[in-house]
Amino acid sequence: MHNVTRTFSFFAAVMLTAYSAQAAGALSGAAAASEAAELRAPGSSLVEIEGFAAPDGTIPCAKKSYSNSWHYKFYSGGEWLLINACGGDFIDAAKDFPQDKDAEPTKPLPASFSDSREILKKLQKAGSFKGPSESYERDMLMRAAYLKEEGGRPAGCYWTVSRGKEKIFMDCEGKKQWSDGKKPATGAITAAVKTDSAGKYSALAISTIRRKQPQAVLMEIESLVDKNGGAKCITAGEGDGWNFVFYSPETRTNSTFTACRNKTLVQEGDFTGKYKYIRDFSAIPDQFKDSSEAILKLPSSCTAGHSALLMRLHKFKPGLTPVKGHDFMWIADCGQYRYYVDAYTGKYLSGGLK
Repeated sequence: MHNVTRTFSFFAAVMLTAYSAQAAGALSGAAAASEAAELRAPGSSLVEIEGFAAPDGTIPCAKKSYSNSWHYKFYSGGEWLLINACGGDFIDAAKDFPQDKDAEPTKPLPASFSDSREILKKLQKAGSFKGPSESYERDMLMRAAYLKEEGGRPAGCYWTVSRGKEKIFMDCEGKKQWSDGKKPATGAITAAVKTDSAGKYSALAISTIRRKQPQAVLMEIESLVDKNGGAKCITAGEGDGWNFVFYSPETRTNSTFTACRNKTLVQEGDFTGKYKYIRDFSAIPDQFKDSSEAILKLPSSCTAGHSALLMRLHKFKPGLTPVKGHDFMWIADCGQYRYYVDAYTGKYLSGGLK
């Protein structure tokens, strides 16, 4: 069990940070998230933790990326704040403006509850999530929040864990579990996710950001994707899915446009702490081969062996490209392997161990 409160002592913060610089459970970033929330929304309470984790309940903390972080939601006075953090490192923050406020969590998480790693160990020991996977696979959607009573399951704090069609609820203390008892969703939403490619939103992202910042340039596109090159969403319309990162040379600030399942969110502000690395790249052209095309060029072992891949689109500055003779490419991470596809032509370039 781990202690989670709105404020953390210096000693606790140091201990939490020490979990791992490479991969982190959900609670290891709670101190950094709470500190960031207190600065932006004093008195707010942590009401939700969410993220796509590996089978051991961890997320790799790499490049201060939205996709490689746990998402912490705070609530105070009718407003929600999203904080992204991983392994004790703060990544960024943004106000959340949900369309359905009644469906949003408002009750604070308990002061003490089990970490994502403990929950998955217990679920796997009990026989859940026994299907094929590997340590590099991040296909476990995990969410900690208070839930209402439903189907014999009492109201309380629960970890909701799902992978594919399997979905299990375990109380936040890790003592008892419930199955979903519902049929997996089908129909329009499933079809939309399979075709939720980057190209579907690129024109809208560019026009939306440039209406307010005419000089803004697109620097990065990133998302966890499925086998069809479509965004794997946790919660549509809450900053999840495709992440389009823009830089304005006039104001020297970054803005992001995120989209999935036909819902979008714009976050404006100076996130230089997170996106400082994009200055090493050139502006992305408005036209490029879509993620749904690029993913078809990856080795079959990549798409067949992983239900979730990390895809990024970058245009490299001269001399910094990882593939000689090519500067504009999709980068796809499949577990411990990385592959490159030319974004101009859609041609497979190269790949291998990271």
